[in-house]
Formats: sequence, C-alpha cells, structure tokens
Amino acid sequence: MLGPGEASIRPFVLGPKGVPVITDATDARGRPELAVLSAMAHGQTDVGLDVAVAALVASAGIEGDERKRTYADLVLFSLGEAAREALEALMNRNYEFKTEFARKNFHLGVEKFVNGAFVELKLLIHQFERRLGRVLTSTERLALVQRLGSEGSERVSDVVLDLSPEQLAAWLADTENR
Repeated sequence: MLGPGEASIRPFVLGPKGVPVITDATDARGRPELAVLSAMAHGQTDVGLDVAVAALVASAGIEGDERKRTYADLVLFSLGEAAREALEALMNRNYEFKTEFARKNFHLGVEKFVNGAFVELKLLIHQFERRLGRVLTSTERLALVQRLGSEGSERVSDVVLDLSPEQLAAWLADTENR
C-alpha cells in the first residue's frame, strides 16, 4: 500500500516465454537492448549460441564503451558454461597487443571483429549444413564454435570440404579432440 487510500504497485513480470528469440544480426542491430534481453532469457537453451552471437553483434554497434562492455558481459554471463567458453575462445584467438596505444584503441576494432566472427560462423554453419544435408543441432553448433576457436577457420573450412558427410558428422561429435 502506498500512503492513505488503496493504491498499490503490482510489478509486471516477464518470463523467457515473453521475450522474443532474436538470432538474426540485422534484427538485433535494430534493437540491441532487446537482443541482449533475448540472450539473457534464452542463453541456456538450444538457441543460446545463436542469440548470443546476434546480441554481441548488435551491442558492438552501440554508442558508449561502458554500455558495450556491460552488454557483452551480460550476454556471456547468460550462456551455459560450454557455450560461453567456446565463444570466448573464438573471440580470444586474436592477436594480443604489445603497446599501450593499441590496447587503449582496441575497442575501436571490436565491432569489426564481432561482425567478422559472426559472418565467418554463419558461413561455416551454412557450409556444414549443406554438406550434411540437414540443420546442425545446438550441440553440433557449439562443437563447431569450439573447433573454430581451437583449430582456426582455415582448418575448419578444409574439414567441411575434405570429409564425407558421415566423417563430418563424426568429426563434429568427437568430444575428445575439441
């Protein structure tokens, strides 16, 4: 109750079912805050990696370094451990800067990096799905991101071209060599 009378406050609670699943980078760029909320609501589901990548692409394009860092942190925090580690490995495979100037200005290249990683990942997913003749499962997408982070895009691109569909499915399922 608020003061005299019968006024009261009833909060509106929104659960994951009330938050749209945003996996398209173009949609995410148009509404970056909603994309981050989508990653927070759906980061632990089968589409967690997809919503996270879209939200990171969207948040890289917003104004304000502090907001960018906060959004990226919220997105990564919202993922399951395996997906978070895979995405971090993919993002950390870049060069480590040696000078203070480069470290200070690193944020200027973050948007280009995230967009490039997103395009690279989408292209590889498309190639894998074409080769296998089916949509990748969320586990296979996660495995692909882990392999991309550990082996690099050239090696993963060679694998999709060199292996038969059966060998490719086995390569994705191989948890020992990720």
